[in-house]
Amino acid sequence: MERYAAWVRRNAGLLSLFETGLSSVTWLLPERFSEGELSIEALHTALGLLSSFHDSIVSAPLGAPAPPGVDLALALSTLEQVQVLVELFATRQEERGRGSRYTSLALLESIKALVRLAAWRRSGSRLLLHGGCGNLEQAAEVDSRGPAVAQGRPQEVFGAFAAFRQNRCRPFEPGDKESATAAGRSGGSGSGKGGGKAGGRAGAQAASLGRPAALPERLILAAELLYILRPLAYALALRRWGRSSWRPWLLSLGMDLASMQLGAAGARLAQGSPWFGKGQPADLGPSLLLLRCLQQTRWAAEEERELAARRFRLLVYLLRDPLFSRYTQAALQRWVGASSRVPLLGWLSGRAAEILLGVQRYYSYVERMAGS
Repeated sequence: MERYAAWVRRNAGLLSLFETGLSSVTWLLPERFSEGELSIEALHTALGLLSSFHDSIVSAPLGAPAPPGVDLALALSTLEQVQVLVELFATRQEERGRGSRYTSLALLESIKALVRLAAWRRSGSRLLLHGGCGNLEQAAEVDSRGPAVAQGRPQEVFGAFAAFRQNRCRPFEPGDKESATAAGRSGGSGSGKGGGKAGGRAGAQAASLGRPAALPERLILAAELLYILRPLAYALALRRWGRSSWRPWLLSLGMDLASMQLGAAGARLAQGSPWFGKGQPADLGPSLLLLRCLQQTRWAAEEERELAARRFRLLVYLLRDPLFSRYTQAALQRWVGASSRVPLLGWLSGRAAEILLGVQRYYSYVERMAGS
Protein backbone atom coordinates (compact mmCIF):
# COMPACT_ATOMS: atom_id res chain seq x y z
CA MET A 1 0.00 0.00 0.00
CA GLU A 2 2.86 2.38 0.78
CA ARG A 3 4.41 1.76 -2.63
CA TYR A 4 1.07 2.45 -4.32
CA ALA A 5 0.65 5.69 -2.30
CA ALA A 6 4.16 6.80 -3.30
CA TRP A 7 3.36 6.06 -6.96
CA VAL A 8 0.13 8.10 -6.70
CA ARG A 9 2.03 11.06 -5.23
CA ARG A 10 4.63 10.94 -7.99
CA ASN A 11 2.02 10.83 -10.75
CA ALA A 12 -0.73 12.92 -9.14
CA GLY A 13 -1.05 15.36 -12.05
CA LEU A 14 -1.19 12.68 -14.72
CA LEU A 15 -3.68 10.60 -12.74
CA SER A 16 -5.96 13.60 -12.18
CA LEU A 17 -5.93 14.40 -15.90
CA PHE A 18 -6.63 10.78 -16.81
CA GLU A 19 -9.49 10.43 -14.33
CA THR A 20 -11.07 13.72 -15.41
CA GLY A 21 -10.86 12.70 -19.07
CA LEU A 22 -12.47 9.31 -18.49
CA SER A 23 -15.20 10.83 -16.35
CA SER A 24 -15.97 13.39 -19.06
CA VAL A 25 -16.15 10.68 -21.73
CA THR A 26 -18.92 8.89 -19.82
CA TRP A 27 -21.16 11.92 -20.37
CA LEU A 28 -20.74 11.67 -24.15
CA LEU A 29 -21.62 7.98 -24.51
CA PRO A 30 -24.74 7.40 -26.64
CA GLU A 31 -26.65 5.40 -24.00
CA ARG A 32 -25.83 7.75 -21.13
CA PHE A 33 -29.50 8.35 -20.26
CA SER A 34 -31.15 5.29 -21.80
CA GLU A 35 -31.16 1.55 -21.08
CA GLY A 36 -27.42 1.40 -20.38
CA GLU A 37 -27.32 4.30 -17.92
CA LEU A 38 -27.00 2.06 -14.88
CA SER A 39 -23.76 0.44 -16.05
CA ILE A 40 -22.41 3.78 -17.29
CA GLU A 41 -23.24 5.44 -13.99
CA ALA A 42 -21.55 2.58 -12.14
CA LEU A 43 -18.40 3.26 -14.16
CA HIS A 44 -18.71 6.99 -13.49
CA THR A 45 -19.14 6.36 -9.75
CA ALA A 46 -16.14 4.01 -9.66
CA LEU A 47 -13.99 6.67 -11.32
CA GLY A 48 -15.23 9.27 -8.82
CA LEU A 49 -14.46 7.01 -5.86
CA LEU A 50 -10.99 6.27 -7.23
CA SER A 51 -10.35 9.97 -7.71
CA SER A 52 -11.48 10.74 -4.13
CA PHE A 53 -9.21 8.01 -2.79
CA HIS A 54 -6.24 9.37 -4.73
CA ASP A 55 -7.00 12.91 -3.50
CA SER A 56 -6.95 11.67 0.10
CA ILE A 57 -3.53 10.08 -0.51
CA VAL A 58 -2.10 13.24 -2.08
CA SER A 59 -3.50 15.55 0.62
CA ALA A 60 -2.16 13.40 3.49
CA PRO A 61 1.20 14.56 4.90
CA LEU A 62 4.11 12.34 3.91
CA GLY A 63 5.50 10.23 6.73
CA ALA A 64 2.92 11.38 9.28
CA PRO A 65 -0.47 10.15 10.46
CA ALA A 66 -3.49 11.55 8.66
CA PRO A 67 -4.68 14.78 10.29
CA PRO A 68 -8.20 14.99 11.77
CA GLY A 69 -10.83 15.77 9.17
CA VAL A 70 -9.45 13.66 6.33
CA ASP A 71 -11.79 10.82 7.27
CA LEU A 72 -14.81 13.14 7.22
CA ALA A 73 -13.80 14.64 3.88
CA LEU A 74 -13.42 11.18 2.35
CA ALA A 75 -16.75 10.06 3.82
CA LEU A 76 -18.56 13.12 2.45
CA SER A 77 -16.99 12.70 -0.98
CA THR A 78 -17.90 9.00 -1.00
CA LEU A 79 -21.52 9.75 -0.13
CA GLU A 80 -21.76 12.29 -2.93
CA GLN A 81 -20.29 9.86 -5.43
CA VAL A 82 -22.56 6.92 -4.61
CA GLN A 83 -25.74 8.97 -4.25
CA VAL A 84 -26.55 8.96 -7.97
CA LEU A 85 -26.03 5.19 -8.18
CA VAL A 86 -28.28 4.67 -5.14
CA GLU A 87 -30.95 6.84 -6.75
CA LEU A 88 -30.78 4.82 -9.97
CA PHE A 89 -31.33 1.57 -8.07
CA ALA A 90 -34.12 3.17 -6.01
CA THR A 91 -35.75 4.51 -9.19
CA ARG A 92 -35.81 1.03 -10.70
CA GLN A 93 -37.46 -0.26 -7.53
CA GLU A 94 -39.93 2.61 -7.60
CA GLU A 95 -40.91 1.76 -11.17
CA ARG A 96 -41.70 -1.77 -9.98
CA GLY A 97 -43.94 -0.41 -7.22
CA ARG A 98 -41.52 -1.05 -4.34
CA GLY A 99 -41.63 2.22 -2.45
CA SER A 100 -40.40 5.72 -3.15
CA ARG A 101 -36.86 6.51 -4.24
CA TYR A 102 -36.89 9.54 -1.97
CA THR A 103 -36.83 7.30 1.10
CA SER A 104 -33.29 6.17 0.27
CA LEU A 105 -32.33 9.70 -0.76
CA ALA A 106 -33.64 11.17 2.51
CA LEU A 107 -31.60 8.59 4.45
CA LEU A 108 -28.47 9.54 2.50
CA GLU A 109 -29.16 13.24 2.98
CA SER A 110 -29.52 12.73 6.74
CA ILE A 111 -26.10 11.05 6.85
CA LYS A 112 -24.58 13.84 4.75
CA ALA A 113 -26.16 16.43 7.06
CA LEU A 114 -24.57 14.76 10.09
CA VAL A 115 -21.15 14.72 8.38
CA ARG A 116 -21.52 18.39 7.41
CA LEU A 117 -22.56 19.31 10.95
CA ALA A 118 -19.43 17.57 12.24
CA ALA A 119 -17.31 19.43 9.68
CA TRP A 120 -19.06 22.69 10.59
CA ARG A 121 -18.37 22.18 14.28
CA ARG A 122 -14.76 21.15 13.63
CA SER A 123 -14.17 24.37 11.65
CA GLY A 124 -15.44 26.55 14.49
CA SER A 125 -18.91 27.05 12.98
CA ARG A 126 -17.49 29.00 10.07
CA LEU A 127 -19.09 29.30 6.67
CA LEU A 128 -19.21 25.94 4.89
CA LEU A 129 -17.00 25.89 1.80
CA HIS A 130 -17.84 23.52 -1.08
CA GLY A 131 -20.45 21.72 0.98
CA GLY A 132 -18.08 21.18 3.90
CA CYS A 133 -15.16 19.62 2.04
CA GLY A 134 -13.35 22.97 1.86
CA ASN A 135 -13.47 23.41 5.65
CA LEU A 136 -12.11 19.92 6.24
CA GLU A 137 -9.31 20.43 3.72
CA GLN A 138 -8.32 23.71 5.39
CA ALA A 139 -8.35 22.10 8.83
CA ALA A 140 -6.24 19.19 7.59
CA GLU A 141 -3.77 21.60 5.99
CA VAL A 142 -3.44 23.60 9.21
CA ASP A 143 -2.98 20.44 11.28
CA SER A 144 -0.32 19.14 8.91
CA ARG A 145 1.66 22.37 9.26
CA GLY A 146 1.60 22.18 13.02
CA PRO A 147 0.32 24.70 15.56
CA ALA A 148 -0.86 27.96 14.11
CA VAL A 149 -2.39 31.13 15.40
CA ALA A 150 -6.16 30.85 15.31
CA GLN A 151 -8.00 33.34 13.18
CA GLY A 152 -10.21 35.27 15.59
CA ARG A 153 -13.67 36.29 14.60
CA PRO A 154 -14.62 39.96 14.94
CA GLN A 155 -16.86 39.41 17.97
CA GLU A 156 -14.14 37.42 19.73
CA VAL A 157 -11.58 40.15 19.09
CA PHE A 158 -13.98 42.86 20.22
CA GLY A 159 -14.75 40.99 23.42
CA ALA A 160 -11.06 40.51 24.19
CA PHE A 161 -10.25 44.18 23.61
CA ALA A 162 -13.28 45.32 25.60
CA ALA A 163 -12.28 43.16 28.57
CA PHE A 164 -8.69 44.42 28.35
CA ARG A 165 -9.81 48.05 28.30
CA GLN A 166 -12.16 47.48 31.22
CA ASN A 167 -9.49 45.89 33.41
CA ARG A 168 -6.32 47.70 32.32
CA CYS A 169 -7.11 50.96 30.57
CA ARG A 170 -8.99 54.15 31.20
CA PRO A 171 -10.82 55.09 27.98
CA PHE A 172 -10.26 58.47 26.43
CA GLU A 173 -13.23 60.81 26.88
CA PRO A 174 -14.07 64.17 25.26
CA GLY A 175 -13.38 66.02 28.53
CA ASP A 176 -10.05 64.33 29.10
CA LYS A 177 -8.17 66.99 27.14
CA GLU A 178 -9.04 69.72 29.63
CA SER A 179 -8.47 67.36 32.56
CA ALA A 180 -5.09 66.36 31.23
CA THR A 181 -4.15 70.02 30.71
CA ALA A 182 -5.18 70.94 34.25
CA ALA A 183 -3.40 67.93 35.70
CA GLY A 184 -0.26 68.84 33.77
CA ARG A 185 -0.30 72.37 35.15
CA SER A 186 -0.83 71.24 38.75
CA GLY A 187 1.40 68.18 38.45
CA GLY A 188 -1.34 65.97 39.90
CA SER A 189 -3.38 63.09 38.64
CA GLY A 190 -7.06 62.23 38.32
CA SER A 191 -9.04 61.82 41.55
CA GLY A 192 -10.37 58.56 42.77
CA LYS A 193 -13.86 59.80 42.03
CA GLY A 194 -12.93 60.46 38.43
CA GLY A 195 -11.27 57.08 38.20
CA GLY A 196 -14.41 55.42 39.51
CA LYS A 197 -16.48 57.32 36.99
CA ALA A 198 -14.14 56.31 34.19
CA GLY A 199 -14.16 52.72 35.38
CA GLY A 200 -17.95 52.75 35.36
CA ARG A 201 -17.98 54.13 31.84
CA ALA A 202 -15.41 51.57 30.76
CA GLY A 203 -17.56 48.80 32.20
CA ALA A 204 -20.66 50.17 30.48
CA GLN A 205 -18.75 50.48 27.21
CA ALA A 206 -17.46 46.92 27.54
CA ALA A 207 -20.97 45.70 28.27
CA SER A 208 -22.35 47.56 25.27
CA LEU A 209 -19.62 46.00 23.15
CA GLY A 210 -20.17 42.49 24.45
CA ARG A 211 -23.96 42.25 24.19
CA PRO A 212 -24.52 42.89 20.49
CA ALA A 213 -21.89 40.31 19.53
CA ALA A 214 -24.33 37.48 20.25
CA LEU A 215 -26.98 38.57 17.74
CA PRO A 216 -24.80 38.59 14.57
CA GLU A 217 -23.26 35.29 15.61
CA ARG A 218 -26.68 33.71 16.14
CA LEU A 219 -27.96 34.96 12.81
CA ILE A 220 -24.95 33.54 10.96
CA LEU A 221 -25.23 30.22 12.82
CA ALA A 222 -28.93 30.01 11.95
CA ALA A 223 -28.14 30.78 8.30
CA GLU A 224 -25.59 27.97 8.07
CA LEU A 225 -27.88 25.55 9.88
CA LEU A 226 -30.61 26.24 7.31
CA TYR A 227 -28.09 25.74 4.50
CA ILE A 228 -26.98 22.37 5.90
CA LEU A 229 -30.49 21.05 6.56
CA ARG A 230 -32.10 22.27 3.31
CA PRO A 231 -31.27 19.16 1.19
CA LEU A 232 -32.70 16.87 3.87
CA ALA A 233 -35.87 18.96 4.17
CA TYR A 234 -36.22 19.01 0.38
CA ALA A 235 -35.84 15.22 0.08
CA LEU A 236 -38.40 14.65 2.82
CA ALA A 237 -40.79 17.09 1.15
CA LEU A 238 -40.38 15.27 -2.17
CA ARG A 239 -41.12 12.00 -0.44
CA ARG A 240 -44.25 13.51 1.10
CA TRP A 241 -45.70 15.48 -1.84
CA GLY A 242 -43.81 14.34 -4.98
CA ARG A 243 -42.00 16.21 -7.76
CA SER A 244 -45.13 17.65 -9.34
CA SER A 245 -46.08 19.63 -6.24
CA TRP A 246 -44.92 23.20 -5.69
CA ARG A 247 -44.52 22.66 -1.94
CA PRO A 248 -41.06 21.02 -2.03
CA TRP A 249 -39.85 23.60 -4.56
CA LEU A 250 -41.09 26.53 -2.47
CA LEU A 251 -39.79 25.00 0.77
CA SER A 252 -36.29 24.53 -0.65
CA LEU A 253 -36.19 27.99 -2.21
CA GLY A 254 -37.52 29.56 0.98
CA MET A 255 -34.81 27.90 3.08
CA ASP A 256 -32.10 29.04 0.65
CA LEU A 257 -33.37 32.63 0.62
CA ALA A 258 -33.81 32.67 4.41
CA SER A 259 -30.25 31.39 4.83
CA MET A 260 -28.88 34.14 2.59
CA GLN A 261 -30.92 36.86 4.28
CA LEU A 262 -29.96 35.77 7.79
CA GLY A 263 -26.28 35.57 6.83
CA ALA A 264 -26.39 39.01 5.21
CA ALA A 265 -28.19 40.49 8.21
CA GLY A 266 -25.63 38.98 10.58
CA ALA A 267 -22.77 40.37 8.49
CA ARG A 268 -24.37 43.84 8.43
CA LEU A 269 -24.82 43.83 12.19
CA ALA A 270 -21.24 42.64 12.65
CA GLN A 271 -20.00 45.54 10.53
CA GLY A 272 -22.32 48.22 11.89
CA SER A 273 -22.24 50.66 14.76
CA PRO A 274 -23.96 48.33 17.28
CA TRP A 275 -20.50 46.92 18.04
CA PHE A 276 -19.72 50.27 19.67
CA GLY A 277 -23.07 51.03 21.24
CA LYS A 278 -23.75 54.73 20.80
CA GLY A 279 -20.11 55.68 20.79
CA GLN A 280 -18.79 57.91 18.04
CA PRO A 281 -15.34 57.49 16.45
CA ALA A 282 -14.08 60.53 18.36
CA ASP A 283 -15.05 58.91 21.66
CA LEU A 284 -13.22 55.61 21.02
CA GLY A 285 -9.68 54.75 21.98
CA PRO A 286 -7.04 53.78 19.41
CA SER A 287 -7.58 50.04 19.91
CA LEU A 288 -11.28 50.17 19.16
CA LEU A 289 -10.75 52.55 16.27
CA LEU A 290 -8.35 49.99 14.80
CA LEU A 291 -10.91 47.25 15.35
CA ARG A 292 -13.56 49.35 13.68
CA CYS A 293 -11.42 49.33 10.56
CA LEU A 294 -10.67 45.61 10.85
CA GLN A 295 -14.33 44.67 11.24
CA GLN A 296 -15.10 45.79 7.68
CA THR A 297 -13.55 42.54 6.40
CA ARG A 298 -16.20 40.25 7.90
CA TRP A 299 -15.75 37.43 5.40
CA ALA A 300 -12.52 35.91 4.17
CA ALA A 301 -11.84 35.83 0.44
CA GLU A 302 -12.85 32.18 0.06
CA GLU A 303 -16.03 32.86 2.05
CA GLU A 304 -16.92 35.74 -0.26
CA ARG A 305 -16.49 33.42 -3.23
CA GLU A 306 -18.65 30.80 -1.54
CA LEU A 307 -21.44 33.32 -0.90
CA ALA A 308 -21.29 34.50 -4.52
CA ALA A 309 -21.45 30.87 -5.72
CA ARG A 310 -24.50 30.22 -3.54
CA ARG A 311 -26.30 33.18 -5.06
CA PHE A 312 -25.41 32.02 -8.55
CA ARG A 313 -26.58 28.48 -7.81
CA LEU A 314 -30.11 29.75 -7.29
CA LEU A 315 -30.39 29.35 -11.07
CA VAL A 316 -30.56 25.60 -10.41
CA TYR A 317 -34.19 26.10 -9.39
CA LEU A 318 -34.92 26.49 -13.10
CA LEU A 319 -34.08 22.78 -13.42
CA ARG A 320 -36.29 21.62 -10.58
CA ASP A 321 -39.83 20.42 -11.17
CA PRO A 322 -42.51 21.61 -11.43
CA LEU A 323 -40.93 24.81 -12.79
CA PHE A 324 -38.81 22.91 -15.31
CA SER A 325 -41.61 20.82 -16.78
CA ARG A 326 -43.96 23.80 -17.05
CA TYR A 327 -41.70 26.60 -18.24
CA THR A 328 -37.95 25.86 -18.59
CA GLN A 329 -38.33 22.79 -20.79
CA ALA A 330 -40.47 24.64 -23.33
CA ALA A 331 -37.94 27.49 -23.52
CA LEU A 332 -35.11 24.97 -23.95
CA GLN A 333 -36.90 23.22 -26.80
CA ARG A 334 -37.52 26.53 -28.55
CA TRP A 335 -33.82 27.33 -28.30
CA VAL A 336 -32.83 23.95 -29.75
CA GLY A 337 -35.27 24.38 -32.60
CA ALA A 338 -34.02 27.88 -33.40
CA SER A 339 -30.35 26.86 -33.31
CA SER A 340 -30.81 23.70 -35.38
CA ARG A 341 -30.40 25.75 -38.58
CA VAL A 342 -26.74 26.41 -37.73
CA PRO A 343 -24.84 23.13 -38.31
CA LEU A 344 -22.31 23.03 -35.49
CA LEU A 345 -24.32 25.13 -33.04
CA GLY A 346 -27.40 23.03 -33.67
CA TRP A 347 -25.57 19.77 -32.89
CA LEU A 348 -24.00 21.20 -29.73
CA SER A 349 -27.31 22.64 -28.56
CA GLY A 350 -29.11 19.36 -29.20
CA ARG A 351 -26.50 17.34 -27.35
CA ALA A 352 -26.42 19.80 -24.44
CA ALA A 353 -30.22 19.74 -24.21
CA GLU A 354 -30.20 15.93 -24.23
CA ILE A 355 -27.71 15.84 -21.34
CA LEU A 356 -29.63 18.52 -19.46
CA LEU A 357 -32.93 16.67 -19.83
CA GLY A 358 -31.27 13.47 -18.61
CA VAL A 359 -29.65 15.19 -15.64
CA GLN A 360 -32.84 16.96 -14.65
CA ARG A 361 -34.67 13.66 -14.11
CA TYR A 362 -32.51 12.82 -11.11
CA TYR A 363 -32.51 14.52 -7.75
CA SER A 364 -28.84 13.76 -7.08
CA TYR A 365 -27.51 15.37 -10.24
CA VAL A 366 -29.45 18.60 -9.66
CA GLU A 367 -28.42 18.73 -5.99
CA ARG A 368 -24.79 18.28 -7.00
CA MET A 369 -25.16 21.26 -9.33
CA ALA A 370 -26.61 23.16 -6.37
CA GLY A 371 -23.47 22.43 -4.35
CA SER A 372 -25.12 20.00 -1.93
